[in-house]
Amino acid sequence: MAGIEQVTKPSAGHYCVQLEDNPDIRKLVPTATLQYRAFDYGVRIAMQPNSACGNRTDTFLVNTGTSGTYADAGFSIVVS
Repeated sequence: MAGIEQVTKPSAGHYCVQLEDNPDIRKLVPTATLQYRAFDYGVRIAMQPNSACGNRTDTFLVNTGTSGTYADAGFSIVVS
């Protein structure tokens, strides 16, 4: 599996994760875990091309937040 090429943050709680070697993200399985946050925080992953990330097939969107509001939070991710 390729590593991460780059991560960009287009807005609060939105992270675009671009993978090396241009894999098709629709064929991958991600797992994300928040780091050092209260229990009311959440993390979600969109494994399809997303307009926030330029609709690229090698880039997926990770959202973090709390109480229905996007908010920045650290996370770990594994993609297989």
